[in-house]
Amino acid sequence: MFPGTLRQACILFLAISFLPLLLVIVIGFVYSREESYREAEERIAALTRIAQLSQQRLIADVRQTLFVLAQAPAVARGDSALCSATLRDVMLASIVYSNLGAADADGNVMCNALPMREPVNIADRGYFQQAASLLDFGIGSYQIGRITGRPGINFAYPVRDYRQKRVMRMVYSAMDIAWLGTHLRGAGLPENARAWVFDVNGDVVASEPDQSWVGRSIKGTALDQALAGLGAKNVVLQIDDLDGVRRLYGIAPVWEGDGGMRLRVAVGIPVADAFVAVNRSFVTNLVLLLLGTAGLLVLIFRLLRRAVLRPIDDLVAAAGSLAGQDRDVRVAADTTIGEFSILGRAFNDMADAIGQRERDLAGHVVAVEQMNRRFEVLSAINQTIVRAEDEEVLLRSACTAIVHHGGGHVAWITRFDSEGREVLLAPAVRQGGGDPLAGILQGEHGHLRRLGLTEGTPVVAPLDDLATLGAAMGRAGWPQGASRYIGYPIMRQRSVFGALNIVAGDDALWGDAEGMALVREMAGDIGFALASLDKDSEIRHLAYHDPVSGLANQSELILCCEHHIEKATPSGALVPMLLVELHSLQQGITRFGHRAGDFVVRSIAETLRAAAPAGAVVARTGDRTFAVLFAPEKDSHTLPERIGQIFDALPTELHFGAQDIGLQFSAGVARYPDDGETAVALLQACTLALDSLGPGRSGVVAYHSARLSAEAQERWRIERHLARAVVRDELTLHYQPTRSLANGRLVGVEALLRWNNPELGAVSPGRFIPIAEQAGMINEIGNWVLGEGCRQMHEWVAEGNAPGYASVNVSVLQLYNPDFVKRVAGLFERFPRARGRIAMEITETAMMEDFALSERVLGELKELGIAIFVDDFGTGYSSLSYLRRLPVDTLKIDLVFTSELAASDEALSVVKAIVALAPSLGLSTVAEGIETREQETILASIGCDVGQGYHFGRPMPAGSVKRLFDGAKESQAASSSSPPLPV
Repeated sequence: MFPGTLRQACILFLAISFLPLLLVIVIGFVYSREESYREAEERIAALTRIAQLSQQRLIADVRQTLFVLAQAPAVARGDSALCSATLRDVMLASIVYSNLGAADADGNVMCNALPMREPVNIADRGYFQQAASLLDFGIGSYQIGRITGRPGINFAYPVRDYRQKRVMRMVYSAMDIAWLGTHLRGAGLPENARAWVFDVNGDVVASEPDQSWVGRSIKGTALDQALAGLGAKNVVLQIDDLDGVRRLYGIAPVWEGDGGMRLRVAVGIPVADAFVAVNRSFVTNLVLLLLGTAGLLVLIFRLLRRAVLRPIDDLVAAAGSLAGQDRDVRVAADTTIGEFSILGRAFNDMADAIGQRERDLAGHVVAVEQMNRRFEVLSAINQTIVRAEDEEVLLRSACTAIVHHGGGHVAWITRFDSEGREVLLAPAVRQGGGDPLAGILQGEHGHLRRLGLTEGTPVVAPLDDLATLGAAMGRAGWPQGASRYIGYPIMRQRSVFGALNIVAGDDALWGDAEGMALVREMAGDIGFALASLDKDSEIRHLAYHDPVSGLANQSELILCCEHHIEKATPSGALVPMLLVELHSLQQGITRFGHRAGDFVVRSIAETLRAAAPAGAVVARTGDRTFAVLFAPEKDSHTLPERIGQIFDALPTELHFGAQDIGLQFSAGVARYPDDGETAVALLQACTLALDSLGPGRSGVVAYHSARLSAEAQERWRIERHLARAVVRDELTLHYQPTRSLANGRLVGVEALLRWNNPELGAVSPGRFIPIAEQAGMINEIGNWVLGEGCRQMHEWVAEGNAPGYASVNVSVLQLYNPDFVKRVAGLFERFPRARGRIAMEITETAMMEDFALSERVLGELKELGIAIFVDDFGTGYSSLSYLRRLPVDTLKIDLVFTSELAASDEALSVVKAIVALAPSLGLSTVAEGIETREQETILASIGCDVGQGYHFGRPMPAGSVKRLFDGAKESQAASSSSPPLPV
């Protein structure tokens, strides 16, 4: 019902008129909540981006470190000790890493910054598998390190063979998990924020401010469900957090490779915090509204006649002006007008708030623009650093980025010479072109400015401050609006290299603390890039040169040879190559140390440089080999003469301190295209020619031929099958009996190696033993022979019918192996019945190769109960004084003398001398190769103790030997005399 009185009408009209105001407040509240939520989203996105960049930069630094280590020569050569020392130095220089190491392609750790108690294989680790499959940087997940025993994240970077597209080695690092958290704390997060870093498995690798979640999984939580399916996107969303609080989270990828997402970062703030100010404003407005309503009810009649229409008109006019973008409009708020006065003040407050909001927004836009400009400058400089391979290009591009992206008027870079003078490196870059510094920097400089920069102090001054900047700066043609000079020192390898110079206006980008921080970071990045260029240049030099001799290495030789071949092919010219091998380097190092070895290498390098003809490339291709690559030539008639001159120039003796080092050389020669159509094939042909000389032949130059290639193919075929002979049980031992020449009694056996391959058939030891020695397999084969001989003797003794001894042949490589004596002792622990019944046959040449070492090792073998036979005695160069000092038991007369006993008086005289010499030294004698009754009779008549050869029996399997000794057992037991035994 319509009110019947004015009072009622006023009350009704007042109530109705108040509803729109209430609606405005509610709508404003809803709008403010939406604005607050959007601002919260922007804020959390910015915080997440900061945390993301912090983590990405940390990972990028790790990747850069591994990339540099992957190219380091110590890692690439596979030298375990040098590699470990290098990695340890790198780790100690950085507080980020808890471990650094390198592994081979199968994951076996080759070297490590931390000591390892036992071998470690990392092939099952995710970061290793990822780097190996992608041939690029790999990141692991949260795990406890096998070597460090500490929680962390591991990274790997492959050392690749780009031609075969395979992994040669793997460099890896372990980062302590605390560093990710440290970087989160350093990202400038607000007090009520939470931040996380998760790996690909959903494990927490960093958590702030609560670190108790580090190492735990978030699988099954709302946060884990939110991460699913996000890919590489940056998102902001609401999530019920692990502590039950609903938070607004920003989630961003930290690192994504070809193998998928590896790490993510998440930053969250409580949703309720975003609406605190809006809620407070709503309550305040609501309270004001209620108070205003009550006041109006009390004063309605007093205000009805005065100031009703006028305040309304004023408010309407002010609202219209405000809507028309007039932010200075206000209404007169007379305190005697009651509710309209309150409404006027509320309107004024609203206008003030709108104006302040717009000013804040404008300031925010300016700040964002400044931040974007700074980011663009740094991004442009960083792109320049990554791409530039030349110092001049780097500096010029950096100045261009400062002017074009940073709004600087002019930028240039100078360096300081040894006397502190300034030298222009990068010409000044100016907006609009032109060089404002033409002819200025070569003249007068500001002493104070230069003094501050050389001492590492930044200089900031107005352009009219000539006392600081110098008169020359005042005469320069600066662009309009330029008013400020900024100079910042550039450090290069811990010393002041030069200065970054910027002339700018009053732009806020350069005029505050953040602007100076930008300049500082730019100067630091430029200095870092200059130092990196220095290291890259050094690495490139080391990659193609031998560090000891300074000569080109094999890689550089191959490149030069390919260039020569490409040049020679059209004209049909020849490309000769000489490969020189030094035979006595290892003995020199063993006797005089590695310094002597380096001295020898450098001396040979200098000789080859001086003797090589013009245009030739001299290289060091191995520890003991050097190569001379001749320039392409059509007439090669003079080649033998030139090679002879080079070979004759090599020294036969060098003086190192008070020591004289004797040198022996041999050489191989090959020519393109006759001996090889590629650089690698040509070097291989030289090696074949060198190998054809055989061991012990020095002072000879061999030329490659087609026959050598055929022999090499056969040798490689044997080597390929021989490498698997032990694993496939293709090796067996046959035993040849030895008899006493005094009474014919069986006294022992010699173990002889036999190899029967399914593809090659039966291969004689004379064919495969030299190949095994050259290929480095003789240790494995020799250890198998020794172990099988001990096992068989142990079995014979256990059965009660064993020969007096079993002799096995031992190579010089086995004898000089540091673990050889320990291995023999271990065999006697496994086969104790063989102790005292094993003899080792060692050639006199092998014993004399390093007499001091032979004397020590043979003495230790004697203490284990091993009898020592000097094999092939008479064919070497033993002296009586050396023979007397060595702990040997028996001399084995070489079959060369035995076979000529009946026909050669000289052979008979040698054998008589050996047999007569042996008793005076306390030694027995064994004659090899007895094939006739006449030879047996002669040897018995001159007093030789034991005979061996086809006359007494051919080599036979172990079962046949057992039956042979079973048949001889009864007659031996009946014999009343005991023949002299070599053991």
